[in-house]
Amino acid sequence: MPDRFYHQEPPSQAEQGSEEAIQARWLRDAATMCPDVLLAAVPNGGKRTGYARAKVKREGIKKGFPDIIATWPGGVAFIEFKKRGEYPDADQRKILNRLALQGHAVAVVRSSKGAFDFLKLQGAPFAGEWHL
Repeated sequence: MPDRFYHQEPPSQAEQGSEEAIQARWLRDAATMCPDVLLAAVPNGGKRTGYARAKVKREGIKKGFPDIIATWPGGVAFIEFKKRGEYPDADQRKILNRLALQGHAVAVVRSSKGAFDFLKLQGAPFAGEWHL
């Protein structure tokens, strides 16, 4: 049985910058390129105090959940952004595989192009022509 059921963009395709910077650039561009795709960020990362960790846990935050949920009529996809040299940790791999095994489109990407290519392959609607 494979240890990975989700798509992973090769590290050689990574953009420069932090995971947050890559994700922020992509979200900015996605508003224009695929305006009919509803995008929601999941704020799992970051340093929190003990109180703040307990609060977000009570609110339902799930350790390892992907960074982005993308939905459109008839489709849903989950995207995890990683910078050059980083890979999903054990909690992330567990969630990514679980989502993939449930039949969802799931990817780990390292660039804006990788995220757009992945959504296009899943059938997400784009405003204009997007060339793979």
